[in-house]
Amino acid sequence: MAVCLRFGPGPDAIRPGGKTKIGLSRAGFFCAVIAACAALPVHAFAEAVQPVQAPNIPGPTTSTQSGTNPPALQLAGALDLSEGYTTNAGGQQGTSIGKPDTFTRGGIGFGLHYAGAMLTSDLHYTLTGDYYSRFHRLDQLINRLNFTSRAEIVQDHLFLNLTAFATPTALSRVGAISANESSVSNINNRNTYGYIAEPQFAFHIGDYAVSQASVSEGGVFFQTPSTANTGPPLPITPARNSTLTDATEKISSGTFFGRLQWDLTGSYTKMRQTTQSEERDEGTVDAAYALNRVVTLLATAGYERYRASIALTQSLSGPVALSGVKFAYGPTFNVTAEAGVRNRFPAYIGSLHWDITAMSSVEGSLTDSISTPQGNILSNLSTLAASAEGAFSDSQSYYWQTQEQALFPQFATSSPISLNGLALDNSINHERQARLALLHQGERTQFGLSFFGNDRERVSVSTSMLPRKSWVYGARFNVTRKMREDLTGHAGVSYSYANEFGGHDRILNADAGLTYVLGENFDCFLTGRYLHRESRGQVVTNVPLSEVVAIVGIRTTF
Repeated sequence: MAVCLRFGPGPDAIRPGGKTKIGLSRAGFFCAVIAACAALPVHAFAEAVQPVQAPNIPGPTTSTQSGTNPPALQLAGALDLSEGYTTNAGGQQGTSIGKPDTFTRGGIGFGLHYAGAMLTSDLHYTLTGDYYSRFHRLDQLINRLNFTSRAEIVQDHLFLNLTAFATPTALSRVGAISANESSVSNINNRNTYGYIAEPQFAFHIGDYAVSQASVSEGGVFFQTPSTANTGPPLPITPARNSTLTDATEKISSGTFFGRLQWDLTGSYTKMRQTTQSEERDEGTVDAAYALNRVVTLLATAGYERYRASIALTQSLSGPVALSGVKFAYGPTFNVTAEAGVRNRFPAYIGSLHWDITAMSSVEGSLTDSISTPQGNILSNLSTLAASAEGAFSDSQSYYWQTQEQALFPQFATSSPISLNGLALDNSINHERQARLALLHQGERTQFGLSFFGNDRERVSVSTSMLPRKSWVYGARFNVTRKMREDLTGHAGVSYSYANEFGGHDRILNADAGLTYVLGENFDCFLTGRYLHRESRGQVVTNVPLSEVVAIVGIRTTF
């Protein structure tokens, strides 16, 4: 079971010579869009930038008069059409489809936000189709989905939580990947889907305690796309479909205990794949005693029994013992740190929240877990949530803002799969993850600077000669600015360095974009992305890669 402290506020024909020609109709489209944007009058800036994590979903007009409430149900839709150019259509170097191409992209989006007395639901869905001029083996349809819902079936007692996602993803950093955020090879890419359904039952035992019981069913599924069967073979067995069953009973202290707060937790978890399964039983007690308003002592004790249907390098069953301290200076600053042992490994966990000013903050976390890559995906999915305005975020959103979240927040989705992370295979691993971010939200400008790291040690026995240990570290900077009332810009750059598959690789991503409001429900956009990868000493061949993608398009919302 992952140990994670969540904190903070609240993804073919080839012409001779390899040259790509842009047809007259496409050239006309480019010119028309650019001319339309340039010919519009300039408007003075007249409103503050809305936080990216909480955009308003377009829908029925809400009243701002005192004493009125927004409608319970808000619906939104969008249609867009764009033209793009890529310098490396197949996401590879030195192959028949690793050459320039143009593509036409069409998309439809749908948004739903419902806030009732007993039910809240939010959904963002987009269906995108890419049609390439030359390499039709890359033509594809892409689904992206976020859905979360919480129903109060029996007031204050029985609840039902549902979450779901869909997104394309790469299985490995070293296979065929694309700056275009699409599937370019059915060897390294998968269309990924997942869900979690969780009924909860809660009741109070006077002022003494609160009991909360839950049963979760979830799953993550990988579908091979219908794109080109190209690229180097992967040195891993691609991730298999997995399902999860979890039953938990948690009893928490009430106000009667004053400075002493405690939790008694018992849980059973089973993760199933086609060829393997894992089971764990865990019982723990967590205690926190406030010495004063600033210092709180923390302790965790218990036992976890871990069983797997495949051989492990060591036993993972054993005592759970952690102790630490929390420092809190009001709501603006708190830091926790704990150390001890779990699953017979040294364990270190912690969190940080610091409001430097009213507009700037620092967020950080350190986690420790035994999990499969599929388990990590479901763990991230369990944190998916939507703001009161219908904007999606998860445990990664404080550290990583995508171009879509900055420029198209009405339909942007959050992926529970880390971008450019370690490989998605079927191994059981001991993982430590660290994140630190500096965030600033100004009236017209917001930016974030984040650092991240992931250490992984495989604990399942493998016939592969690859090293058991791997890691990835990196940083990202992104900025969004409301230049005028009708013009928003975004830019971001990230760099990651990984040790995996017997060698090292480096990936640099950069992106920038503009959206210009043409009318009440009509805008145009221009985006660009750059990807560069280098590799040394890895068992995969043909891994160097560079790609530039430029897209210009128009969008209407309704």
